[in-house]
Amino acid sequence: MRKSMTTRLVSLTMAAALLLYPLSLLAQGISASFSSTPLATAIKSVCDKSGYHASFNGDEMGKYTVTCSLSESSIEEAMAKVLEGKPYTYRVDGKQVIISKKAPQTQSKQQDAGQVIKGKVVDEKGEPLPGANVILKGGAYVGT
Repeated sequence: MRKSMTTRLVSLTMAAALLLYPLSLLAQGISASFSSTPLATAIKSVCDKSGYHASFNGDEMGKYTVTCSLSESSIEEAMAKVLEGKPYTYRVDGKQVIISKKAPQTQSKQQDAGQVIKGKVVDEKGEPLPGANVILKGGAYVGT
């Protein structure tokens, strides 16, 4: 009877430990240190430490390096830090991290950032053209 009780107690303790073990993995953050590490290598390292899988084109990333430290970071914090200052963005979909190039900023968006353009639209004789519209290269309408 006593041996049966001990066996049950050990079995119950082991079952509880096995159930709680995956939760302890989730609670751990990503810790790493990179010093002039190739970007693709840093991304793979972050994913290996976190259990995520990454999708990206490593050939395009060859000229970028990473220098940063991560301490108990979430996957989002780690990817933001690794990609900081680089022309890449990421999104997390389940256990997959998808990395892609950022969309290029168009000229019209740069103009909207506060640059004022002033002038007068005239004909060949220097006479003002009433009702003339100005359109920036790229199709952004500016005004009359």
